[in-house]
Amino acid sequence: MNTQRLWGKTAIITGSSRGLGRAMAVALAEEGAPLALCDVDLENMQRTAQKVKELGRDALALKVDVSKYGEVQGLMELGGGKARNGLSDLGFLCGLCVSKYKKKEGNMKGMVKKVLARVGIIFLVCFMAGGITAGPVTGAEKYPDRPINLIVPYAPGGAADLGSKVLAEKMAEFLGQPIMSQYKPGGGGSLGAAFVAKAKPDGYTILVGSSTPLVLSPIVKKMDYRWEDFLYMGIYGGTPIWVPVKKDAPWSTLKDLVDAAKKSPGSVIVGSYGKLTAADFVIEMLSKQAGIKLTHVPYKSTAEAISAMLGGHVQASFTTGAGGLLDSGSIKIIGVATDQRLEPLPDIPTFKEMGYPISLSAWYSLCVPKGTPKGVVDTLVAAQEKAFAKYGQEIRAGMARVEVWTSPHTPQQTAARFSREYDLIYKVASEIGVVAK
Repeated sequence: MNTQRLWGKTAIITGSSRGLGRAMAVALAEEGAPLALCDVDLENMQRTAQKVKELGRDALALKVDVSKYGEVQGLMELGGGKARNGLSDLGFLCGLCVSKYKKKEGNMKGMVKKVLARVGIIFLVCFMAGGITAGPVTGAEKYPDRPINLIVPYAPGGAADLGSKVLAEKMAEFLGQPIMSQYKPGGGGSLGAAFVAKAKPDGYTILVGSSTPLVLSPIVKKMDYRWEDFLYMGIYGGTPIWVPVKKDAPWSTLKDLVDAAKKSPGSVIVGSYGKLTAADFVIEMLSKQAGIKLTHVPYKSTAEAISAMLGGHVQASFTTGAGGLLDSGSIKIIGVATDQRLEPLPDIPTFKEMGYPISLSAWYSLCVPKGTPKGVVDTLVAAQEKAFAKYGQEIRAGMARVEVWTSPHTPQQTAARFSREYDLIYKVASEIGVVAK
């Protein structure tokens, strides 16, 4: 952006014959800014001009219908800029026109801040490097100007944490600000999700969203948010529900675990990363389909569930990751809840192959509260897309190390997928009787 060109401007006030436009004109005049007043009501606009003149300032009055694109386009082109279609005579500061007025950038910024504070206006000019675009602010002109908080709704060390860090580190390059992880575990991710849903929608509080807290939890618990209360950067990856056991465990397949549970109901102790999560659903569905009873111990995260399994507190863990231990030789995966075998791990059999048609995965997407300005959302989406474009191979390798398989989706594809999964999970929840009343 050419700041030398940006700040030597004259303010253009639309709808300046009355109301908010007149208040803005007077406030700007008090700050010493030269004005161009635009309205179809020339008579009342002249009255605004007279008020400005009484303050010892001059104002150019132009009869312009700002609801007509052609007239605004002509006005802005005279100022060396461009206009956007769809303007209406609403009485807000809509643009800047080049003039001989020269003022230092800092003073002009201070003036605008004072004006905004005085009249309570929520619109501001939008600037482009090659000119001026008239219209309401999108929220991205100065975003981000400070570090961004990334809320991880699970304890440190799990797939959601480690996978999101791989992406966030690369996105930070294109945002010009660091993305700092903060942990708010509990409730299968719902505590962190609820925190972000209520956060100020300014783009500085981002959630590592996943299908469990966003799609499943509002079905089985009384939550004060739904998946539609967030705006999504796009799914960046996912992890299937699978069953890791210790390398020396007596079971080689899920069928072996089922047989052991049938011989001694309740004796097989399994862990998961939370009650009423996707993993919990898989345990419930497997128990129902196989006719077995498993003793389920829910933990707060995948990392805790894996640690419990390695420590002998549970015999198997239904999780969405293996804590990066697949290559260490200390664990083995005895089944995966997907329709087909995983391409990177073709030797792991699916639940379906063993007679249990169960398929649930956890998808991950960065998201912000609904109401976040479109320009801010677009900036974040663009940063994610640029990160994958430049560092795609590195991101995929980094996520694969923590068992997150990259699967970039657009925001629209993500919303469509979450909608479909909501319908599917609601059906399953109804069948096993856990829909919240």
